Amino acid sequence: MDKFDENAHLSEIDLQLLHALQIAPRAPWGVVAEAIGVSAVTAARRWQRLVDGGLAWINAYPGPALLDAHTVAYVDVDCEPSQRDSVVSALVREPQVASVEIMASERDLFLTVNTADIGSLSHLVQGLGRFDGVRGTRTRIATRTYGEGSRWRLDALDTRGQQLVQAVAPEIRREGKLGPEDRSTLLTLAHDGRYTAAELAVATGVSAPTARRRLDRLLRNGQVSLRCDVAHVISGWPVTATLWARVSATLVDRAGQMLTQMPEVRVCSAVTGAANLVATVWLRNVPSLQDFEHRLEARLPELAVIDRAITLQTVKRLGCLLDEAGRRSGVVPIDLWHSSD
Repeated sequence: MDKFDENAHLSEIDLQLLHALQIAPRAPWGVVAEAIGVSAVTAARRWQRLVDGGLAWINAYPGPALLDAHTVAYVDVDCEPSQRDSVVSALVREPQVASVEIMASERDLFLTVNTADIGSLSHLVQGLGRFDGVRGTRTRIATRTYGEGSRWRLDALDTRGQQLVQAVAPEIRREGKLGPEDRSTLLTLAHDGRYTAAELAVATGVSAPTARRRLDRLLRNGQVSLRCDVAHVISGWPVTATLWARVSATLVDRAGQMLTQMPEVRVCSAVTGAANLVATVWLRNVPSLQDFEHRLEARLPELAVIDRAITLQTVKRLGCLLDEAGRRSGVVPIDLWHSSD
């Protein structure tokens, strides 16, 4: 298969394909094909070409039904300059460290951490302090998540195409808990969210019908989420920035919900600390950050941005290891129950 030219722009068909899979990551190729106006074979071939180039992927992670049952935190890490790279190499191997960003700010690294509970978070953060080269950490715990990257769209499909794909997306009920038998399904899907029931069965040691029923239940109940992601090199939004903001307690929910409606916003959470909101945004270029803040102030003048930072490189995003162009180069699945003891 030909290597994808990272300097070339994606075709409109490729953009539509990615948008379709953002809406319904496991949509049948026949449905995707009808939505974008190509054959099922062509749709599958184009997707595989993007996957082989590390330019697009579908992975799995703990879903919205588990948000109240586990702990999400944002951790700043300060490093000895000469040892930053070795710290990064160690952090990306940690299954409870979902994302690792190298920052142009007072913090050297910015981590998103997912653990089973507060005790596990405390254990993890204490462990970070023992890494060679780590000078200090600061932790903010998410108290509510208003939006995350699975809702971000390329907006390439027309209305009819979106409706066709949306019709096969499962309705999320947000109920139930992950059982021990579900863990292997989640960890396997993190490598490829489009694995067939037969492939899941082989990987998890159950029958294909059992694998299919388990997968359907996990997705339907919101215990597992799937996300179609794209490399920055082809996204059209190559700059990542994070903003920390303060607003009165009575306006936190309103501000969080308003932020998630802005097209640049990938993730938005209420957090503990002097800043009670954190948002990660994708931008067309660095000057766009100032334009974004102007629009944010116009929409919600009560909100004060008290800190902001540009990401120099995202090394790991939601369990996926990324190269300098943002292409996926490997996977360390998010595992809430992992223990380093």
